[in-house]
Amino acid sequence: MPVLHDEGIILRKYSVRETSYIFVIFTKKHGKIRGTLKGVRKPYPQFAGNFEMMNRCGISFYRRKKKALDLITGCEAIEPFLNIRKDILRLTYSNYFIELIDKITVEYDVNEGLYTCLSEALRELSGKTNPKHIARIFELKILQSIGFRPRLEQCARCGEEKFSDIFFSAPIGGILCGHCANQALVSLKISRGAVNFMKKILEIDISRATRVNVTRESAIETEKALSAFIDYYIDSSFNTKKFIDDLESDKNIILDFVSTL
Repeated sequence: MPVLHDEGIILRKYSVRETSYIFVIFTKKHGKIRGTLKGVRKPYPQFAGNFEMMNRCGISFYRRKKKALDLITGCEAIEPFLNIRKDILRLTYSNYFIELIDKITVEYDVNEGLYTCLSEALRELSGKTNPKHIARIFELKILQSIGFRPRLEQCARCGEEKFSDIFFSAPIGGILCGHCANQALVSLKISRGAVNFMKKILEIDISRATRVNVTRESAIETEKALSAFIDYYIDSSFNTKKFIDDLESDKNIILDFVSTL
């Protein structure tokens, strides 16, 4: 049974017995793994500080195919994203990113693009960019990575490319012309600026996407559209979303970028 080496981001950890933890780690080359690390809760354990939530780490582990849990033997922190932990809002957004990744992945299903999305999003979240802005970029990028990219170039129902009034429908998978929106059970009106913002984000990496400007109105429309899209296709509730809404309401946090689209 050879030892495997990879890098990964810690999604979850659970205490077991008096000295051990179970970790859920999203790795770059082996997908999501669940493994146990024994003795980490003893006084002065060798790897304790490296196994914190959100840490990007280099890990060593044994794949135990006949058992439910792999065996983790080593860990070295690569990026601890310490700045995120100093701000309650950024910390809550990082938990939302991790919760989303945990929901959409299965064990040992490798998706390096998805891993890169999470790494880059946490890195940007450690900086000064508005976390709400990063969240919309992250949502679009992960939808693209798992094959649920919204159709934004033409009407998702009839294929028409040129129309004035634009609507967005999660069940149909993207934007609609006015005629098709009238026949859809669910749709919401959306501006050309919001559509152009989403299209631009999908064309570039996350670090460049954080510099794409968007008006407050288009940002709000994008958030509503992506929220409906994620709710429909991922079919899961997220515990952190309501907490984020409560925090932002208390802090009166808004996006007010000057549009360059």
